[in-house]
Amino acid sequence: MAKKRNLIFGTFSNYEFHKDDGLYKRILAESPGDSIAMVKCFLYISSMSDMRSRMAECTYTQMIHSTGLSRPMISRALDLLEHEDFNLLKRGKKRSSFVLKPFTRNDVKYGYSLVPRLPINELLNRVPNRGVISRLAMVIYLYILTITDNDEPIAKVSYSKLVEKLGIDRKQIKPALCILYESCLLSCIPAKYVGRSSHDSSTSNIYHVRGLDCSRHDHSYAADYLKNRFWPHYHPYAY
Repeated sequence: MAKKRNLIFGTFSNYEFHKDDGLYKRILAESPGDSIAMVKCFLYISSMSDMRSRMAECTYTQMIHSTGLSRPMISRALDLLEHEDFNLLKRGKKRSSFVLKPFTRNDVKYGYSLVPRLPINELLNRVPNRGVISRLAMVIYLYILTITDNDEPIAKVSYSKLVEKLGIDRKQIKPALCILYESCLLSCIPAKYVGRSSHDSSTSNIYHVRGLDCSRHDHSYAADYLKNRFWPHYHPYAY
């Protein structure tokens, strides 16, 4: 089971992201092109990583194909990811090898985040590599991965929480999410269709991370799960 999951998903330690809200803001503080390249390279390398060794082997050619970035942009992004302001990975001893941070906590739900390998490999290049909205789209996607429970391929978060955690303009969230929907990386159940208990007055959407369809305990598909739970309101491009 673990071996099969390792072929479907990569992982990254999410401890730094939970501990340091400023990490997202530092990424957003870079130029749009640099921020986009950083997140794309981090996600691609994470998707190819081995869960135990934290090693990933990927060539520039593979990264160019999957991210749509140029070689100079990838090189700069890797330098930034290694920089002490971010410190998210290091280049390995072997050529085209990278080492991600080890999991800080021995917790199956919160010590690490899953990264879907197939969508990152095949769909990430659909996200434009320039512009403020594309930069925001990539950081929102990264944030959603860090809050997604590893038992289910969904995350529940409100616009207000995104503004609070990422320090972004609320008006830019919807167009950024549209990029993720159109790239088939994310789909959504609008808040008005999400059932609430008497103790829950939130207005949070539910986001389905495409590709995180195998749960820890079975191999049911998230699309069926969401359709059964929210039909007829589930639509992969709803927003």
